[in-house]
Amino acid sequence: MRYLATEGMGEADPKDVVFVPWDAYRAGIFKHPAKWFAEKLIKARFRCLEDAAAAAELMWVRVTSTKRGEITGNLANQPFNATYLRYGDEVTLRPQGVLAVQD
Repeated sequence: MRYLATEGMGEADPKDVVFVPWDAYRAGIFKHPAKWFAEKLIKARFRCLEDAAAAAELMWVRVTSTKRGEITGNLANQPFNATYLRYGDEVTLRPQGVLAVQD
């Protein structure tokens, strides 16, 4: 099953907006092409269901491949509020959705 991270999912409700941390912005993380993230551990935000305690949840993703400007990987932690996801699920997102990178 494939899920798309919050970034690029259309118009966001103001309560769903999660600002990019200053450190990520200053480092220009989101400006890198998708292939730069290959085999890295990245942090991204995922939309939570409407009845969740939070609008979005930050989770780590172990990148397995990059193709056509998208990053694909497996969740590296168990979601708490994004209950439609599970540890190990394959997810796909754009580089603009990456908030942190760990080699």
